[in-house]
Parts: sequence; C-alpha cells; structure tokens
Amino acid sequence: MDQKCTKCHKVFPWTNEYFNWERKKQGLLRKICKDCFHILAKGYREKYKVVKEDPELFQIIIPTQEEKEKRLYKAYAKLFRQAFGQSLSKEEFIKLNITV
Repeated sequence: MDQKCTKCHKVFPWTNEYFNWERKKQGLLRKICKDCFHILAKGYREKYKVVKEDPELFQIIIPTQEEKEKRLYKAYAKLFRQAFGQSLSKEEFIKLNITV
C-alpha cells in the first residue's frame, strides 16, 4: 500500500522506512515523509534557537517580553478580525490593558 506525503506530495510505500512513527504502540505512521519531517524539525530548532550546551541537555532560549507582547497582539488581532470583521489597532490593544 502506498501513501502520499502531505508536504512534498511524493508517493512512498506506507512503511516506517519512509515515514516516522506517530504512535508506535498503535502502529500509526505520520502523514509526512521522513525527509520532510527532518526539514520541519530543523526549521523548528532554528526558529526557537535550541542551544546545545551539554551533550545530554538542550535548552530553549526564552523569548523576551517584547516578543511575548508582539505574539499576544498578533493573536488578539486575529481573533478580533474573525469576530468583528475589522482589524485591531495597536492603540486599541493597549487600551484593553492585557498583560503577559
């Protein structure tokens, strides 16, 4: 039985040679191929700046307060746009007085 990767759309045999395990005990494989999975994992590590300080310990750098506020504003702006059909300005967001 063959399966199409949801990212690159290539068709591979539906085995763990081409797809990683989603839940090994239940025998479920991921819907993306191993090559695409490795690319996504590498992008995640770069995005969150995973730093290898010790061979057995990985530490994720905590985002700054400014980055947290920016993410919070983007999330509220998206919700506001979905609920009311208009954009939320920075000034309106500040008036809401939402803190992280």
